[in-house]
Amino acid sequence: DLRFPNMYRASAHAGTELFIVASAWPRPRCNVMRTLVTARAAENQAFLAFCNRTGPAADGTHFCGGSCVVSPTGEILLDLGNEENAGAVDVQTREVKAIRRMFNVLGDEIAGVDR
Repeated sequence: DLRFPNMYRASAHAGTELFIVASAWPRPRCNVMRTLVTARAAENQAFLAFCNRTGPAADGTHFCGGSCVVSPTGEILLDLGNEENAGAVDVQTREVKAIRRMFNVLGDEIAGVDR
């Protein structure tokens, strides 16, 4: 779940370079969803591939789509919009290593914070 950043941080400390997230965020929370997607990628300096449901559910809930791929710097590399769609982007994990060496966010955490 995007709302629990500690899961992502622990995985980043363990060496994760690409997060894959499947979700079903409803339309009213799309702005929050996009903010959290980019934040999880940037704060952990990892790629994040996000797939969100689109269209209506049987109960009338409408889902916003927003499937995307985000770079370790928070840049949206692929945005599939709010309709059912497919796409591809080439990610290079060596970019993660280079970014983490250049600006070591994971190593600069405040001492005493649980990982």
